[in-house]
Amino acid sequence: MLHPRNAAWILVLATLRPDAALGASHGSPGSGFEAALGAGAAALVDASAALFENPAALARADRPGTAIGGESTWDVQGLRFGAHLPTLQGPVWGIGYTRWESLLEPARLPVQNAVHVGVAQHLGFGLAAGGALELHSQEASGVRDNGFGMDLALQWRPTLSAEKPRPWQHLAAGLVLDDIVEPQPVAENLRDRRGVRTGVAWSQTLGGRWNAALALGLEAARDSRRAFSAAACTQAGGVQLALGVRDGDLTAGAALDRGTWRIGYALTGGAELGQHVGVQLRFGPGVHERRVAERRAEELQMAANTMRIVSASRNAEFETWIEQAEADFAHGQYAASADLYALALAREPYDVRARTGLRQARHAGRLQEADTLIQAGDHEGAAHALEQALVIVPEDSVSAERLLAERRAAHAADRTQSEIARRFQAGIDAYAQQRFVDAVHHFDEVLRLDRHHAAAASYRKQARAAHEMRVRGGLRSARALVDAGDYDQARAVLHQLLELIPQNSEARKLLALADSRAEAARRAESEHLGTSGEDSAPAPVPVGPEVSQLYDQGMQLYRSGDLVGAMRAWEDVAGRAPHFAEVDQYLLRGYRVTGLESYTEGRLREAVDIWEKALRLEPDNEQLRRYVNQAQAKLARAQSSETSGRP
Repeated sequence: MLHPRNAAWILVLATLRPDAALGASHGSPGSGFEAALGAGAAALVDASAALFENPAALARADRPGTAIGGESTWDVQGLRFGAHLPTLQGPVWGIGYTRWESLLEPARLPVQNAVHVGVAQHLGFGLAAGGALELHSQEASGVRDNGFGMDLALQWRPTLSAEKPRPWQHLAAGLVLDDIVEPQPVAENLRDRRGVRTGVAWSQTLGGRWNAALALGLEAARDSRRAFSAAACTQAGGVQLALGVRDGDLTAGAALDRGTWRIGYALTGGAELGQHVGVQLRFGPGVHERRVAERRAEELQMAANTMRIVSASRNAEFETWIEQAEADFAHGQYAASADLYALALAREPYDVRARTGLRQARHAGRLQEADTLIQAGDHEGAAHALEQALVIVPEDSVSAERLLAERRAAHAADRTQSEIARRFQAGIDAYAQQRFVDAVHHFDEVLRLDRHHAAAASYRKQARAAHEMRVRGGLRSARALVDAGDYDQARAVLHQLLELIPQNSEARKLLALADSRAEAARRAESEHLGTSGEDSAPAPVPVGPEVSQLYDQGMQLYRSGDLVGAMRAWEDVAGRAPHFAEVDQYLLRGYRVTGLESYTEGRLREAVDIWEKALRLEPDNEQLRRYVNQAQAKLARAQSSETSGRP
């Protein structure tokens, strides 16, 4: 009995197509637009319909999608549903469902249901391979028969080069082996379409948004039937149109593609007029986006793992710094401790241990610096260090008291330094004026205030040596004057010496000797004058006052900086009164200096003459003798060079 729903289908088809009752075509439910391409769809089929037309085309799917479609002829109608899912590892999986039923003869043509499971994989160079397993069942007269079949397929669709497309890149081809495994059961099997479908297509971009393609196809069934098909299609934006011929019958199709969805319709003519409708949906991110997202997720995970490792390492390093800083602080190494605390605080700016430790280490370091400066006597530096310590820890009352004490000590030290400078300058002035006793006194005061004053100690030593030399020279001069009978001049020299050294016993003895001899000379002279007519022997000629005047003149010239004039005066003194006072020492010193000046300026003969004069005053002076030898050797080399250079 005809079901009311089936009767409605027949009425609709009869209305649409008067010749629909001529028969049915036992194929898969059409995919809409692809039905107009005939067997050429094997080369150009869309991925959403690939599970039923060419399983290899599943490999071209970039993102998940689903398709639903239907086909109707005069007495047979079909329905299909399919979905596919690309995987990141490469294969694309598809699953679908089809249903066939006869509207007019359900008893002869039982209802068929089939489940399709397909998989496809890119092989490279635009080539893809795929297959689909079909598990189907049919029910007739209350008996259900189950069976299976398998399709294998290839598709080649190279990618166009963006810069310079090659001609062969416009080609596409497909090959489908339908039911390569013979379906079971085979009796009255509406799904029995064992055979081969192959298609070749050429596509060309016409400029702008227009594309055109030409598809050729061949179908070969198991009963040796052959069907050729040809179709031309064009696309402008999302609109696709196709017109073709299949085994002499006209086919036409149209589709609208909006990216995420596509709807298609095809009309196939001939003895069995058929209509094909298909709707395809695409959703979700594409494989490329998913791979990018996966790589991004992997990078983020790697970054997170790296950050965890780095964070753990940084935390361990931070704890090491804190522990080492605490150990350095405990051993009094406050500078090293402060450096480590500063590193830790830079790593963790809000860590209480690092902040507190840095403050304590810096404070302790300033106090340690202050103690060192106090021991060195630098009260000003100690006061500055204590001020810095109070800046770090203002509440440190002990450091505040120490700061007041060091400021007072620094003030006192400033006064002491001023007194030292004044005394030292007075000593230098006295030394320059040859007041050696006063110079020694001033330098003693400087050393009393600062026992480490090296310059004062050195000048005191020189002043004492000069004073002793002056005393020895004065004593020699006084002794010579006494021996020469110039008792008045000897007494004058000795009185000057006693003013400098009142306790010098040798000077006192010479003064007593000069007094006694002078008294004896006066008595002898009186006795001589008392005798009548008797001549006395001439007395020794005493040194006259002009010698002392010349000596003093030389000293004045020496003090004024006229060394040459001073030496002339002293040479005159030495000629009149040999070894008078300290004239020998001054001459010796002058000869040494002027000889060095002549030697330095290249006047070698003059330098030798001057130093030989000095050697006559002090023959045992080895340094002067070395000077003379060195100058004579250099003079001999110069003379030899002049002789060898003559023609």
